[in-house]
Amino acid sequence: MQLSPLTAVPLVRSITRGSSSVSHHEGSMRRRLFLTLSVVIAVLTAVASQGSTAAADFTSGPPPGGSSGHDLSWPQCGSTFPVDGAFGIVGVADGRAWSANPCLASEYQWAAGYPRTPDLYMNTANPAPHSSYYWPTSGAQDPAMCQDATSTTDPGCAYDYGWHTAANALATANAALGALPQGVWWLDVETGNTWNGDTSSNAADVQGSIDYLLAQQVAGVGVYSTAFQWNTITGGYSAANASTYAAAWRSEFTSPNGISASPSWVAGASGPSDAPSYCGSSFLGTATWMVQYISGSVDVDYACSPPPPPPPPDYSITVPSSISGHPGTNASNSVTVTSTNNWSGTVALSVSAPSRLTATLSSTSITVGLNSTNTVALSLRSGTTGKYTVTLTAQPASGSTTLATHGASLSFFVYRKAQGA
Repeated sequence: MQLSPLTAVPLVRSITRGSSSVSHHEGSMRRRLFLTLSVVIAVLTAVASQGSTAAADFTSGPPPGGSSGHDLSWPQCGSTFPVDGAFGIVGVADGRAWSANPCLASEYQWAAGYPRTPDLYMNTANPAPHSSYYWPTSGAQDPAMCQDATSTTDPGCAYDYGWHTAANALATANAALGALPQGVWWLDVETGNTWNGDTSSNAADVQGSIDYLLAQQVAGVGVYSTAFQWNTITGGYSAANASTYAAAWRSEFTSPNGISASPSWVAGASGPSDAPSYCGSSFLGTATWMVQYISGSVDVDYACSPPPPPPPPDYSITVPSSISGHPGTNASNSVTVTSTNNWSGTVALSVSAPSRLTATLSSTSITVGLNSTNTVALSLRSGTTGKYTVTLTAQPASGSTTLATHGASLSFFVYRKAQGA
């Protein structure tokens, strides 16, 4: 993927209203550092030998962890394609929003030679407050409310532009590929493109593209960028602060998706040795699927191993290992229930003790908040000396996110006071 030196004419223009002028930088793109037009490795005959793969043979989702693939776009038109790797990704545009990669079909055929369904990526931009391709009018809901189309910071207008930019990219892909299967769509977000809005409206633009593609039931939508560029453009829009952005947009639109389900594709690794270390550096605060680096003149995409699934919500019950008392007197201590792994809820407590021992709980039900603790008192009494084993059992209420029953036990020692004590 690389900045085009030519003026591209989009093949598909779904909406063309708005100003007739366009920013000189709109949709410009500088992928890879000085990526050349040649791809070193093997020959076009290898692509022919790969052939096209039937949709039934494809798999989608994250690439196999530890594997590597390549991404191609218009700079590789007419050059040889890589024959190594485990997957392929293809650019739909020529490096700018509202444009078309003239080699999309042939590069898709190359990517289809791998077992994984080819992913696609599109370019993004925010040329507010006008574009020769599409810009909403004040008061329009297309689909978000655009309150002030003359503003560079109106989030609803930017959302609409992102929505229709994605619509154009998907129409371009469908025109070139027909009914061929498409994998995950990636949004290319880089400072080399035009971003005239503030960070909130720029993030709304990206959200518009995500929401359009998901509304068309694509396999998924991720974001390609670096932490620096993403933070510069969107102010660091992420799963952690998405609610703040959503609140700022609420007067004009509410996204049904947000950003939390979008994986990241991180650029900027220097090579295969440090690519794995980028797998934990998602600028979105979501899972990082791939890390990109350049090998010679070839884009290489290292697939991160998926993180282990989070441990299930749960809780624990604890009591002291032993307590002691004297015949005929009460001995008390605490029973503690602790939430773990984001569990919250109510558990029913019961206590079992020998017949010569009276065991009483101050409450047989205890409610615990998210990642917190709560306690009840346990009172023990016996008129006979000796060692007694007391067992406590906790059972979550129906509908809890965990149905695990937990227990704990303690030893109760009853002994007589020494004479004179």
